[in-house]
This record gives sequence, C-alpha cells and structure tokens, in this order.
Amino acid sequence: MLKQEDASVLFSRLLDQLMKSDKYGERRGAAFGLAGVVKGFGISCLKKHGIVTVLREGLVDRNKDVVKDDEPSIFETRKKAWNSARCREGALLAFECLCEKLGRLFEPYVIQMLPLLLVSFSDQVIAVREAAECAARAMMSQLSAQGVKLVLPSLLKGLEDKAWRTKQSSVQLLGAMAYCAPQQLSQCLPRIVPKLTEVLTDTHPKVQSAGQTALQQVGGVIKNPEISSLVPTLLMGLTDPNDYTKYSLDILLQTTFVNTIDAPSLALLVPIVHRGLRERSADTKKKASQIVGNMCSLVTEPKDMIPYIGLLLPEVKKVLVDPIPEVRSVAARALGSLVKGMGEENFPDLVPWLLDTLKSDSSNVERSGAAQGLSEVRF
Repeated sequence: MLKQEDASVLFSRLLDQLMKSDKYGERRGAAFGLAGVVKGFGISCLKKHGIVTVLREGLVDRNKDVVKDDEPSIFETRKKAWNSARCREGALLAFECLCEKLGRLFEPYVIQMLPLLLVSFSDQVIAVREAAECAARAMMSQLSAQGVKLVLPSLLKGLEDKAWRTKQSSVQLLGAMAYCAPQQLSQCLPRIVPKLTEVLTDTHPKVQSAGQTALQQVGGVIKNPEISSLVPTLLMGLTDPNDYTKYSLDILLQTTFVNTIDAPSLALLVPIVHRGLRERSADTKKKASQIVGNMCSLVTEPKDMIPYIGLLLPEVKKVLVDPIPEVRSVAARALGSLVKGMGEENFPDLVPWLLDTLKSDSSNVERSGAAQGLSEVRF
C-alpha cells in the first residue's frame, strides 16, 4: 500500500514518463497511472503536488518549438519540436484520463484548462489534435449541468472571434458536447445546433468543414434508429436549406416511426421544421405543421420540446392565419397536439391570443384561423 510520503516520488516518475517517453504506450500508461494514483490519494493532491501546473506547462510547451541556439542543426531543431509535441500530447492524455477517472470532481480544473484545450485543436501536430479530441469527449461526458452552463458561453463567444482558428476550435469543442450526459445534452443542444448551422456559411473552408463534422457528431449520438438512418438527409437540409428543406420534410413524413425521438434527434429536426414553417409554399408550410403536431407524441420526454417552443410557436401562429383553409386546418391541429402533449401550462399566452384574435376587427381569415385553433386547443 502506498504511503503519502511516497506520493511525491511516484508523481514525479509518472509525469516524467508522461511528458518524455519515446513510446506512445508508455505515455498512455503513465496517464492512466497518474489518474489512478490521484484518485487514490484524493483530489487535493492535484494542487499539493503541482500536477495541474505541470500539465498546463506541458500544453503551452509550444513555445519551446522555437530553438534559440546560435546555429542549431536541423536534427536538433526537429528533435526539440518533437519533444515539445510529446509534452502537449502527454498533457492531453492525462487530462482525458483525469476527466474519466475523477468525473465531476475534476470539473473546476476543466474550466481552467479550457482555453488551452481550444488552442490544442488547431495544433500543427496531428497526434496532439487527436489527443485534444479524445480529451474533449472525455471532458464533455463528465460535465454537470452547472459545468455546461460555465463552458458553453466561452465556446459560443469563440464563434464570433475574427481568427478562423479560434472559430474552428470552438466549433470542434461544441461538436464534442454531443458526448454530454443525456440530461445535459437536452439542455445544451437547442443552443448549439443553430450556431453550428450558421458556421456552415463561414467564409473559411476549414471552419465550414468543422461545422459539418460537429453536426455529424450530434447525428452520431442519435439513438432513434429511424432518425439515425436519415441523418445524411437532415444534414443536407441544414447545410443547403434552399434546396433540401422540402425534400427533408417529405422524407420525414414518409417515415414510419416505431421508436421515440431523443434530444439529439430534435436538435437536427427542429431547425428544418422551423425553416419549413417560414417558407412561402403552402404545401411546405402544411408539411412542417404536420411534423410539429406529430413531435409531441414521439419524443422520449415532452420536456425535451420545451426549449423549442419559443422558436416554433410564433411560426405556427403565422401559419394558423394563412389564406389557404387547408393550411390553417393543419396548423390548428398542430397547436392542439402541442398543448395536449406538453400541457397548457407551457403555453400561458396562447389561449388569450386566440381569443383576442377571434374578437378583433382583423380579417375573416385570421378570425377563422383563431377559431380553428381554439377548438383544437380546448376541445
């Protein structure tokens, strides 16, 4: 059994192997060993033995790639650059293992290390970039609801940065959020997917490519087999809405659903349906309204739909007063399904709005739509 007095020597040996070993297997083993020993001695040893400081220094070791000798040989320059890359990779391997082994206990350090993790996504060395992706997946899988709230604003802010590398890194980390626990996933995806959709039109091709990959990651964690098979179609609808919105809606309506829809499925479906509700074509609006009406009966948890009410309800209201009677009828049924499926308490302003529209001096079309909507909601 290890004693506290042996900890310093053991940590020193593991960190040395982690950062300097020539063999990937040894560095990987040292990362696992480090995480296991930290868990054994307790989270306090991270600060006591300066472990996080060593890992942080390893991640910023990039600066050591520039050799400042008077006239270094090419061999020496490459060797020092490789040693520096090994340090960065080793630090990320440790970060991944600590996240997995310590779980939410390690979360305060995750917030501290996030800026360095972002930089690692655009590292020049492939092995470091791959280690960053694995570390990000491990980090996201362990984040609590509070952790998601702390991490998400920084990543969303990174999307507005002028530097394309920062944008690309933020997109990649947002994509890694697909590996969050289910409860956190349903909380963060409604904010993430619209932002990822926006970067698909970014001026830089690598940012666009990162957005595509991130959306594929979201699609990759969908558990509903029917939606899972439609992910390529849905991604086309998100990538090129002008050409593929109607096609995506047609495919969705033709699909027979046997299984319930999970949060990642909704995250890909709702932007396409929202776009369909805003189309000029009466046929497209009708199809989008049908899907809105079907959603509540298919979701795993009705509460998963709550983040999307503010997005969908205003558009369904507009379709409810469409000049074409058949379109109004479908929108009215969609409203009725939403209220019955999720409860009237989630739509506090809907009935008053319907009554006001019904009594107003507006056109017969609007009053007719309000009457149809009210009959579906209340009866």
